[in-house]
Amino acid sequence: MSRRHANRAGILTLVFELLVAIAPASADLLYFTEGGEVQLPIEIDGEIIRVRSPDGSYTFRPDDFQAIVPGHWPEHDWPLRRDQANAGDASDQFRAAWWAIERGLTSEGVAMLRASHRSAPTLEPVARLVSILDRLEQPAQAPDLTALRRLLRSEFKVAETPRLILLHQHEDSDATARLALLDQIVTTFYLTFTTLGFDLRLPSEKLVAVWFAEESDYLAFVRKEAGEAFLTTRGYYHPTRRVVFVADSRNQPEDKRLTTGLRHRLDELDQAERSLANVSPSARFRFSLSGDRPRTLNRQGAELRIDALRRDTQRTLLLHDLEQRRSDQAAAVHELVHQLVIASGLSPQYDQFPIWLHEGIAMQFEAFRGGQWAGLADIPGHRIEQWRRLRSIPSLEAIVRDEGFGQGYAPAPYAAAWALVLHLRTKDPEGFVAFLDQLRNPRSGSTNHGVAAFQAAFGKQTEGLRREWIEHLLTVRTAIEANAPPRSRK
Repeated sequence: MSRRHANRAGILTLVFELLVAIAPASADLLYFTEGGEVQLPIEIDGEIIRVRSPDGSYTFRPDDFQAIVPGHWPEHDWPLRRDQANAGDASDQFRAAWWAIERGLTSEGVAMLRASHRSAPTLEPVARLVSILDRLEQPAQAPDLTALRRLLRSEFKVAETPRLILLHQHEDSDATARLALLDQIVTTFYLTFTTLGFDLRLPSEKLVAVWFAEESDYLAFVRKEAGEAFLTTRGYYHPTRRVVFVADSRNQPEDKRLTTGLRHRLDELDQAERSLANVSPSARFRFSLSGDRPRTLNRQGAELRIDALRRDTQRTLLLHDLEQRRSDQAAAVHELVHQLVIASGLSPQYDQFPIWLHEGIAMQFEAFRGGQWAGLADIPGHRIEQWRRLRSIPSLEAIVRDEGFGQGYAPAPYAAAWALVLHLRTKDPEGFVAFLDQLRNPRSGSTNHGVAAFQAAFGKQTEGLRREWIEHLLTVRTAIEANAPPRSRK
């Protein structure tokens, strides 16, 4: 073994221990009596429970919840972990930094990495990670957008950071928030694969993404650029143009109708409550609201009914808003990871990685917690649900040969690819790295490079790997599932 490979093996020992030990992150776990679960922090004030989401505060009462499981919010755990790490040595600080980075606490993890580097400047892989962070802070050049603007044929505003350019049709505050999310992904991507021992390049030009306000405009563009098969997508990375194109999934017609209807319902309830101001407390009257059966009540009874309907409407609106936010942000993150795999040189050429691996890596970054990115330690709930809905689990040979890929989005092969990459990177990270190395350095004369690389890393007999993979996925649970009360447990 060469000195370079020996050093790399030593560095990766600690990294692999960290990866294998990853457990799903979580947040305050709320289980609604009338259905639905969320991960969000809460504030309790007597009989009032305020749920704080990125879109605002929602007010509920204790009987609106079947269960509340507190103490599952990484931001709340971080101060103690930070203080304990700072009381230790540089390795303790590195472990704490990686805990934060894996849970989406990017700025906290970066600060702790720098603290670890100050404590021990030669400690690996911290020294290389800090070098990457320093390079990421250096602004890249702005690309020429003239040809892209001609292609789009619509008005787009421009927002940017040192490494990213976003062409968008949104409020400036939305663009700022989107860029902050994408910057988190860029940082985490580089730290993750640098920690695994890969020497990644930083592109000389800023990465470009286009964010359509209306899904219909995105679909019209995709039809022209990529064909009918890609109309099933909400975003795609164009490897020739090296640009990401995504739709705003919050503007789908059915979602807009539901959101508008729920907000009109809240307005109606507010108006009904105001109309009770002049009603005598002792008077009984016929009380009726749209969608609710008429009933004879006094003023207090009507107020209680309005309050119950308002809370239930808020529950539905909260669940819908969080799902819309997750879907919209996950599409943008997914496509950015495709872009990064090529721009960083992780895959030297697009076709050096099979499609299932491109998709599997991108899906690792899709977990969101309470409307914000949750990092790589969390499990994307929609992906594990898709996995469980598979009628049959494909063979490893079928996945490795890219069966089912290349014609737009299909849930089944994507779910299998996500599950296989999850298993390899968390349960066999050394094999995962070896597989990527084989792909990046193909053997000359190989007729099926992806299959040959997989066999070189994991052997030609894959029955044992497939069994371990399936057994592992049987144990995978989101935090919501793992802590659910009996009636909600799946």
